[in-house]
Amino acid sequence: MKGIHIPLLTALLGTALPAQTSRLKAESHTREVDAIRITPVVRAVKKAGPSVVNIQVGDLIQTREGPRFRKHGEGSGVIVSEEGLILTNWHVVHLRDRIRQFQVRVALRDGQVLQAKVLNESRENDLALLVIQHKDGTRSRFSPIEMGNSDTLMVGETVIAIGNPRGQANTVTTGVLSAVNRALNVTPRYESRPIVFKELLQVDAAINPGNSGGALLDITGKLIGINTLMQLESQNIGYAIPVNHVRQVFEQQLLNFAEVGVWTGLTLRDSKGEVVVAAVTQGGPGDRASIRRGDRILQVGKKKITTQRDFAKALITYNANQAVSLYVSTNGKAKWRRVHGWDRDDATVYQLSGMRLEPVDPYANRALTRTIAETLSRHYRHRGRFEMLRVAALQPDGPAAELGIKQEDIVLGFLEEFDRSDSYYPIEGGTKHLRQVLMQTRGRRSPLLSLWRSKEGLLRGRITVREK
Repeated sequence: MKGIHIPLLTALLGTALPAQTSRLKAESHTREVDAIRITPVVRAVKKAGPSVVNIQVGDLIQTREGPRFRKHGEGSGVIVSEEGLILTNWHVVHLRDRIRQFQVRVALRDGQVLQAKVLNESRENDLALLVIQHKDGTRSRFSPIEMGNSDTLMVGETVIAIGNPRGQANTVTTGVLSAVNRALNVTPRYESRPIVFKELLQVDAAINPGNSGGALLDITGKLIGINTLMQLESQNIGYAIPVNHVRQVFEQQLLNFAEVGVWTGLTLRDSKGEVVVAAVTQGGPGDRASIRRGDRILQVGKKKITTQRDFAKALITYNANQAVSLYVSTNGKAKWRRVHGWDRDDATVYQLSGMRLEPVDPYANRALTRTIAETLSRHYRHRGRFEMLRVAALQPDGPAAELGIKQEDIVLGFLEEFDRSDSYYPIEGGTKHLRQVLMQTRGRRSPLLSLWRSKEGLLRGRITVREK
């Protein structure tokens, strides 16, 4: 039997060998070609590309099909943490105080388009910090870029710019580092005050509109700068903020516990590897969760924390009114406490005025809306749109309570007194608008509020604006 099967097996193998050999040669040739084509630039782009995003800014408009996003501008950004923190230029998002219903959308390299929000900004450094808002409470992980060291850069070395010029996603250009420590004064659009740059990197890699906020890489794929400017009257002269300066602003200003993430009403301090509660705002989220001065916060969810910065980073991915689980030690006994953080605008209004406000839906309260509209028209000849903010909570002994404002009162806007009549200015943009007005009037004449109270109608009163 063996004499029959062995020749047959040999014949079969003999017919397969030429095709197999040919395939192996082709694969070997492909690898050799790929080895030549995959240059250091290609490797750098593969490494850093997933961390560079397209940023679209705009607003929501109502259409027959429902709310629709309307784009006003776009730029680029760089993911710097697994939680979805993004660094970009301030001038990419600076319209947020000018646009009602301001929205930010982030397009990832894989095609996903996600909502984002501006956490903090530094106009003087032309930098802003965003965070991707997770869908349905999920906790996705993102690919952060690896940061380099701009102090070791050499003039003449290869640099790579990745961004989204004119909406063209993940566009790559290359060049060399032309100079360091360039100084420029630039006045952004809609602004009268210039931004003073003192230590920019100058490159000849093309930086076009839409590249702003994108990544400038070295040949190893590490971030060495944030693409920021181009010189319109010249070709191939672009500028980037060096990464060491970006890192410093990010860690010391943008990731400031007191200004980013949801507001807990807690003032914290670092003490020997622990986070200690130094003060608790009366009536704030922490106070409502029975957290007290002297308590020690050990964890935020599953994350152990040892510094205020750890606490801030852990809170960044939470949305307003979402429950945050804090593991808190009181007199040596640890217990989980659920804190429902507030939106920063709501928190600032509460700190300045002692009022927690919530929007009133005009469609769900048609009769009330109609009555107030008729009254505003009769008293102030106002026939335009207006917004209503209901007083949901009052801080005891706060400015609003001292004025006599009650829960369920409705804030309608502001009044300006003249000899013969008063002018009415409606709220436009919810608590964000109210926050801006209160911040502007600190230390000056108190704003005159227009309010509505059930069974009493229109009321007015000057509210004292206190320091935060």
